[in-house]
Amino acid sequence: MVRFTPRQRAVLADKVPEMANIVAGAIVIGFAVGEPRVTWPVLVGGVAFWAGALLLAVMIVKEKS
Repeated sequence: MVRFTPRQRAVLADKVPEMANIVAGAIVIGFAVGEPRVTWPVLVGGVAFWAGALLLAVMIVKEKS
């Protein structure tokens, strides 16, 4: 397991959800601007990545306390 300093954990817990929201927004905007039909594998992959990134952030915060 990777060992983080308290400062690194704080930065990760702050930035990972932001990254997940940016990726989710990019998927939504990409479908709105580009392809009119949503492909299920891309949509499921994007939602899974978003949920996984938020779960990672929660796990990082729990590990800190």
